Amino acid sequence: LLVIDPARLQAAVDPTYAHYPDHKGAAEFVETLHPQHDDIIVAEDALMQTYYLGHVDYWLMNEEVAASYMHEVDGRWVDEYTDTPLIGTGRQLERLVDSRNRGAIYVIGSGENEQDGRRLMRGMGIAQELQSPAFHLIYVGRDGLTDVWKVDAPSRPLTATAAAPAVRRQ
Repeated sequence: LLVIDPARLQAAVDPTYAHYPDHKGAAEFVETLHPQHDDIIVAEDALMQTYYLGHVDYWLMNEEVAASYMHEVDGRWVDEYTDTPLIGTGRQLERLVDSRNRGAIYVIGSGENEQDGRRLMRGMGIAQELQSPAFHLIYVGRDGLTDVWKVDAPSRPLTATAAAPAVRRQ
């Protein structure tokens, strides 16, 4: 390696975020937010985020790319390594955002620096949905590529008693 490519040797000896995604930093950031039981964690790299966070609720990946890494468990198609269900299209991600019975949604990008800028992985409308107004970028990793977006929890309507002003009886 020293004779063939000194830069590769340096990268192997001193790995930096210039060469590796900041999966750990993104997970640590999400942990500092103390997600609640009804919050949803979606990860592009379900394997790494499951390792750091203990679980993720959904794997975000173009369904055509993900197909060869899926298997069926109890009638549901999931990631073969983590058993995490797939969100494979922008429409599926939009439906998750539109669901009312949930907390906040945190989406952890993978930070993999692919030649196409993740266009293939975020195909089928996923990239467009991540750019919609519902998604707020709240973290950029030390690598400059690993992003975390948040979708706020839906507003919960007040109950009829809570919404009505108190009436005093005399």
